[in-house]
Amino acid sequence: MSAPVLSARGLACGYRRVPVLRDVNLDIPAGELTVLVGPNGSGKTTLLRTFGGLLPPLSGEVRVRGEPITRMSVRNRARLAAYVPQMETPVPGFTARQTVWAGRFARLGWFAPGGPEDDRAVAAALQAVGLQGDAERPASELSGGEFRRLLIARALAQEAPVLLLDEPEAHLDAGHQAEILGMLRRLARGGAAVAATIHDLNLASLWADRIGMLTGGMLSPPVVPEEALSEGAVERAYRAGLVRVGHPGADRPQFLHRPPEE
Repeated sequence: MSAPVLSARGLACGYRRVPVLRDVNLDIPAGELTVLVGPNGSGKTTLLRTFGGLLPPLSGEVRVRGEPITRMSVRNRARLAAYVPQMETPVPGFTARQTVWAGRFARLGWFAPGGPEDDRAVAAALQAVGLQGDAERPASELSGGEFRRLLIARALAQEAPVLLLDEPEAHLDAGHQAEILGMLRRLARGGAAVAATIHDLNLASLWADRIGMLTGGMLSPPVVPEEALSEGAVERAYRAGLVRVGHPGADRPQFLHRPPEE
């Protein structure tokens, strides 16, 4: 594993001085897709927001390339870490292209006109998520899945070394889920440090290089899927009576619900 681009030490995070998570120690290296899983309310979104500097830590610290993220300006932080939220509302009147252009703020500042390099970055981001043909459509007219991909394109346009994505597969059909998660793995292999929360354990198992599980206010150290998703760990976290099986085409665990009792 390469040196971490983002690291957290002794991190407690939450709201109004009430911790949701405590004693988080985590390294997110370049070259890998790190996935965070856990039941609803376990703190996945809270942790990602704290990693991105959008939520101040209650204690401990987050560093990106060795610098505490809380000491960075908003613009410098955006140059280093791009965050894709789970939910957002389209800006009224903005086209898809203009929405992605907002990701260039870190490079340009407000009201800067931009140039050919910025045009190329925006076009490449739209193409990466398959929305190049929708660039002039109002963002408000996109479907939920299309808008989700647009938010990912905006993050790609930032060209930040750290990508933080909150359920990037949400609202997408199976084909687009595979495309987006495959793209995230390629970005990681290309040198980005990528961390994502994923709701679906089976998708997380197939695509992640390492998985950390959140439960009971704690984060287990990310390890390979085969170790992270033991049947015991999944049962303790989800209490759903899931059955672990092997994937027919990959050495990765998958989980099935037990059939309902007659």
